[in-house]
Amino acid sequence: MWSSLQAKSSRRRRGTLTRVLLANSVLCEQSRKQNTDLYHHIKSNGKTKKVAPEAEEAPEAAPEAAPEAAPEVKVTLNPICTPLASRKLSKKLYKCVKKAVKVKNIRRGVKEVQKFINKGEKGIVVLAGDTLPIDVYCHLPVMCEDRNLPYAYIPSKTDLGSSAGSKRPTCVILIKPHADYQEAYDECEQEVSSLPKPL
Repeated sequence: MWSSLQAKSSRRRRGTLTRVLLANSVLCEQSRKQNTDLYHHIKSNGKTKKVAPEAEEAPEAAPEAAPEAAPEVKVTLNPICTPLASRKLSKKLYKCVKKAVKVKNIRRGVKEVQKFINKGEKGIVVLAGDTLPIDVYCHLPVMCEDRNLPYAYIPSKTDLGSSAGSKRPTCVILIKPHADYQEAYDECEQEVSSLPKPL
């Protein structure tokens, strides 16, 4: 009697395990199929064009194959990221950050930036718009407005971190003025100050 009950329960367990494994393999197969059905984006000549996966698998069919570029990543922005810098202004800010890093004239990270804003240090505050949770740095724009510091959001924290010479993403940077890059700093400060502030 006992052995027949054990056999039934082990068959049930094997059946449950088999169903779970089967469901996992079906889900994996479906997601693989969906991924192969999706179009791949290739950036060429400043224009984004869609190429079917079949065309990507057979490059000899196309006489002129454009060199593959990194696929564009969609960035989800926070609801509080206002004023958001334009693409052109973002590039200027990245260049200004790179110049400031060379002379070690930046403050990086929420704790450090907050500390030096409280001490009265002047500069441009650059915040990343894709930082989650927003509670991490949502107090910084209010502090900047209280002290009349210009601030702007840019779309990506990874780009901000890489422009600061770090492999890690950075959610906020304070660029301090310096004589080596004064023209770039003044231009960025003027454009950031002219951005519309939130109500």
